[in-house]
Formats: sequence, structure tokens, C-alpha cells
Amino acid sequence: MIEKNRLKVNKNRLGYHNFVKGASLTFALIIAFWLPSYRWILSDFIAAWVLFSLLEFNFKNRFKLNLSNPFSNTLFVLQLILFLLISVEIVYSDEKTSVLKNILQKLSLFLFPILYALSGKQFKNKKYLFLKLFVLSNIIISLICLASATYHAVSFDENGSLIYKHAIYGYSFYRQSFLSVFHHRSYFSLYLVFSTAIMFYLKEKHEMFNSVMKKILFWLVIVFFILMIYLLESRAGTISLVILSAWLIFQRIFFSDRLFNKIIAIISVIALIGLLISNKRIKYTINQIENSENKTETIVGKNAPERLILWKSAIQIISDNFWTGIGNEHFHQKFNNIYKKNTGKSEKFVLNVNYNVHNQFLEEFVLYGIFGFLLLISLFIYPIIISFKRKNYLFLSFLLITGFNFLFESMLNTIAGIVFFAFFFNYFIFVFNEEDKKVIRSDI
Repeated sequence: MIEKNRLKVNKNRLGYHNFVKGASLTFALIIAFWLPSYRWILSDFIAAWVLFSLLEFNFKNRFKLNLSNPFSNTLFVLQLILFLLISVEIVYSDEKTSVLKNILQKLSLFLFPILYALSGKQFKNKKYLFLKLFVLSNIIISLICLASATYHAVSFDENGSLIYKHAIYGYSFYRQSFLSVFHHRSYFSLYLVFSTAIMFYLKEKHEMFNSVMKKILFWLVIVFFILMIYLLESRAGTISLVILSAWLIFQRIFFSDRLFNKIIAIISVIALIGLLISNKRIKYTINQIENSENKTETIVGKNAPERLILWKSAIQIISDNFWTGIGNEHFHQKFNNIYKKNTGKSEKFVLNVNYNVHNQFLEEFVLYGIFGFLLLISLFIYPIIISFKRKNYLFLSFLLITGFNFLFESMLNTIAGIVFFAFFFNYFIFVFNEEDKKVIRSDI
């Protein structure tokens, strides 16, 4: 009787642990799928993952399992130190409300390393499902965006004739921010570029698209993603796509002995250059510089492209606060004042816009000094070196694409940016984390 009761208790415990482990994995997968869509609900899914991860208990052994190698351990510690650096400001700040808001905004840098460090084997068993769900979600969201653009752009008059409407200032509903329903177009473009990298990875490493029909489907999706990136007209997104494509083309030329593949690679390079120079915002930036009467003034003065002025303003603050930074409490006040001096814009205009640096690396330097800057840089340089050595090219692609976007956006200031970065960064550290040594086939 005692033995029977003991077996029943063990069975119940096993059922409980299987349930909470399955629930943790489910909510992590939901986050991967939900990232490209409505961002505000993400916090609920993250909270659910936290809850079920805590209910698994056995924290010591779970941490020990995932933090047993120097690579994951180092990146885990670096992220927590960066979050601690952000959080410690609340101790001495007079504006605790704004500092607390910033801490909560950066909470992903604390939560995701811990959640993934506590993840079990069930995550590794489903590691490719994270990638597939993210790609699928971007396909669905892209179709929703196109449907929304069609709904706003097309209507019928009293006679039943088709009428095409433009958005404000003559812009098409199928272009730029009018097309991106759920996120700023820069972040949506980032998701699409990363999805493109995932598609090539799944094709070449796991031969998911080995039949004729599947290969046709693969190229249809790739062309669809490229079309969406082109329509969104994000400079960072377009250049990120070119960087990714250049890397893939280099692999084709380097690994392939077939003349046909080399010719296709050269044609692709020409097409990419055309895509790059046809981007209206890139052309506008180039024209701003070329049409200036004084090119030196263009680089640093009032006629410069806006981001150059923002970066100049940041560098001016850094020069006076190199070691400690200015902290989040006084950031907007000091940054807006310097930007106002550099541009001559009115105080009312600058306060309404409330600028940021539009460069995450520079912004960390402004806020937390050289130590904060080096911490953030280390989160890229160290895994880039290790990923290259291990031939883990998908993680390398993620780091290069995200790092490049960090040069043009303060991504950690937005939910769309910080959740995406922290979620997939730690996914690659703790779940994916494989030595991708399979040689690319020359016949693909």
C-alpha cells in the first residue's frame, strides 16, 4: 500500500513537472511568433513564462546545466552587469519615476538571460521551431500590412469604378510607415532581414526545401521579403539586407565550383547595388551632402542629415562626461539643449520631438560613460568572434544585422527593439548554441 502511494505521488510529480515545463516552452514559442505583431501583449506572455519557469523549481541544477561553459556564462554575466549599471541610478536619482520607467523598459536584459538559463532540454528539442514560427509570423504580418494598405488605398465611387487613394503628401499606402501597421518600419525591416537569414539557414543546413515545389516556395518567400523591405524604404533595413546578401553571395563564390553559381552571384551583386541606390531615403541623404555649398559644414553643421547632427551632439556630451556619462535622469534635458544649439531649432520644437541619439552604442556612452559603452560592445564582439570560429553563421548574421541597426537606432529604448534583441540573443546563447560546421552544398 505504501509503495503504491509512493508511485502515485511520483507520477503526480512527474505530471506536474511535465506540465510546467511544457507551459514554459509554449509561452516562449508564443513570444517568438508574436514578436512581429502587436507588441503590447508581449509583456503578458513574458510574465506567463516567468511564472511557469518559477514553478519548475530546482533552480540550482537548471542554472548549472546551462551555465557550465565559459561562453554562455560570460555573456550571462555581462548582460546582468549592464542591467545593474542601468538600475543603480535609482539609488541616487532625484527623478525616480523616470529612472524606474527606464529600468522597466530595459527589464528584458535581466529577464531573458535568466529565463533561458533556466530552460530545460525541451527548449533544445524544439530549437528550430522558434525560428520557423518567427518566419511564419513575418509572412502573416506582411500579408496583413498589404491587406491594410489595400483597404485604405482602394475604394469604389458611386458608379462602381475603382478609385486609388494616396496617403498624405501624395505618398502611397503601400510605402514606408503607411505600410507597416504594427511596428516602426525600421524594426519591421529588421525582422524581415533576419527572417531572410533564417530561411537560407533552414534551406542549406536542414534541407527543408529539397523538392522542386519547396524550392519554388522558398524563393517566393525570399522575393516577398525583399519586396516588403524595398517598399518599407528603411535605410538601415535596406543596407542590412545588402550586407546579408553580400555574405551569402560570398559563400556562393567561395564554396561553389560551378560557373553558373558564380554568374548568378555577380548578377545578384549588381541587383543589390541597384536596390541600394534606388532607396529614396538613401538617395535623399546622399543628395543632402552633395548639394551642400560647404561639405565640411554638411558633416557637422546645420545642413547635415539629422542623424549626423544627433551623433555630433552625443559626442559633445561624451567629451565632457567620458568616464561616468550623464545618466538617464538628465539625458533628455542636456541632449535637447545641445541639439538645439547645433540646429538653431526652437525650444518648443525640440521638446515636442524629444530626440534620442539614434545610435545605441553612442547612447550607452552618453548615459553610462566608457564602462557602459564597453559592456555593450562586448556583447557583440565576443560572440561574433566565437560564432565565426564555430561557424555558427546564423548567430553571426543576427549579431551583424542587429549591430548594424544599433548604429542607426536606439533599439534598447523600444519594446520592439529590446525584446527582439534580448529574446533572440539569449536564444542563440542557451538554446541554439551549435557548431554549424556543415559545408554549404554547391548545387543549391
